[in-house]
Amino acid sequence: MLYLSEFRVPDLDIEPRVCVSQGQATSRLAMCANSPQIIIARPELTESGRDSNTYNSSLNTAIFVVERALGPNSLAERDEEQFHRLLDIASKVMTKIEQDTEDWDCQYLRDLTISAVEVAPETSIFGGWCGYSIEIFFR
Repeated sequence: MLYLSEFRVPDLDIEPRVCVSQGQATSRLAMCANSPQIIIARPELTESGRDSNTYNSSLNTAIFVVERALGPNSLAERDEEQFHRLLDIASKVMTKIEQDTEDWDCQYLRDLTISAVEVAPETSIFGGWCGYSIEIFFR
């Protein structure tokens, strides 16, 4: 899905990295500065149905908004600030995707609708990063 490769959120100076696996994401993040990063998993396609009348397909992906974890000696207040800042970025990511899904001029998403979204806090992922995962299901 070319949309994900070209995905950018206005007002955020973060260039997302599209990855296939956790190992690839970990390698790419190892070279990043200690600032918020966006990792996008390449989408998965699921198809089901018995015949042409009941055939359904769905596309899902996961987006991670992460930053290096502060470590075990950090103050709870600093952890809270970090997660709040990352949740704000995750919200902007979702807003952009929702707007693009509703925009008929967005050729990549105009035939898709968002069927479900799951946002979850993450800690100690990709070799010491934390933040939020956003799992998006399109149909």
